[in-house]
Amino acid sequence: MFKNYFTIAMRHLSRHKFFSFINILCLAIGMTFSLLIGVYVFNQFSINKSLKNVNNQYILKSNWKIKEMGLDITTFGPLAKTLKEEYPALVANYYRYNPVTNVVSAGDKHLKEDIAIGDTNFISMYGFPVLYGNKRQPFTDNHSAVITETMAEKLFGETNAVGKVISILTTVNNQKQDYIVSAVVKDIPFNSVTNIIGNTYHVFVPTIGNRYYSGGDPAEGWNGAFEVSMLELKPGIIAKNIEVPLKQILAKYTPKTIQDNLTVQLAPVNDYYLKDHNSAALKMIITLSLAALFILLMAVINFVNINIGTSAYRLKEIGLRKVFGGARKQLIIQFISEAIILTTIAAVISLALYQVLRNVFEQILNTKFKSVFQFNNTAILYLIALVLITGFIAGVYPAFILSASKVVQAVKGKIDTAKGGFTLK
Repeated sequence: MFKNYFTIAMRHLSRHKFFSFINILCLAIGMTFSLLIGVYVFNQFSINKSLKNVNNQYILKSNWKIKEMGLDITTFGPLAKTLKEEYPALVANYYRYNPVTNVVSAGDKHLKEDIAIGDTNFISMYGFPVLYGNKRQPFTDNHSAVITETMAEKLFGETNAVGKVISILTTVNNQKQDYIVSAVVKDIPFNSVTNIIGNTYHVFVPTIGNRYYSGGDPAEGWNGAFEVSMLELKPGIIAKNIEVPLKQILAKYTPKTIQDNLTVQLAPVNDYYLKDHNSAALKMIITLSLAALFILLMAVINFVNINIGTSAYRLKEIGLRKVFGGARKQLIIQFISEAIILTTIAAVISLALYQVLRNVFEQILNTKFKSVFQFNNTAILYLIALVLITGFIAGVYPAFILSASKVVQAVKGKIDTAKGGFTLK
């Protein structure tokens, strides 16, 4: 039976090439934009999800009553470390870094790069993959550096840069500090830990023993809130459990003016990207999703209008099939099958258009779009669902309208019984 539906559908499409072409083209355009935006939305929701123990990871944020007293994204350097040392039953780990930008050199190559000067446990804490070097101890000592594969290529022309020397220009009389590359990590995808202030870091060096600052290491003193700090809580511990310890530590190590004006809050890393800046990213995702839905809806409405508007040549076919015993259910399945077949053809074209347009949209949306050949099972299921739902919605209305035609009027080719289509148009 389904073979007959398919044969009739293909015969109908081949006989009416022009209208089939319009329907396929419009559906392909609508599905292409839906696919592009769908992949983008999926990418946005997957940010931070690859981080190790992400549900236990938090960012320490400073809420100042007087905004001029400090930044919200940074806090006192020793705070995270002190929490771990004084409340080990609550805190599993911590990571702090100071984001700087300066010249990184290797031989005759000199590049201005974003550098993270911080604790050496960030790779194990967040599970970043190590390509070369000791996976358990990427930093061998305080004179070692970890760089990404992209930075290794830029500085040395190869990804395996272990044992090579890099120099970083400091703020102390333009002096340089040398480091030996002890590990190379795989390029780190965008996340709320290493990209929290919008930069992409490719060079990581220890804060202990660092000579970058003329005024001393900001991670050690309580006289300035300039460090980006993270906490990993023990399993079963929630952010509320840290509120009292935070107040106790601030009362112990900071003056009363700080205590009266500062409240330190824990922001979950899991959804930090979506909810930061008053949920700006989440609002953008919703807006784009609605735009994609609108474009796809226009393509479906166009499909319905064409099918209803050109239904006169199908009415005689419907009438004859009813005369020879064709049931309305069979006619409905026939029309829906035709719509799904047509939508499947449009989906194949949309995949080709996606592949062509993804580089353009990467520049527009400042993100990476996977090739269709790299789609995972989730993306494939999304595409199949898009085809089936779009095909069903596009075909169900014409199917019910046309299959409801009375036998006598259908045989005569009269379209007055399909007048419901004019309301939709």
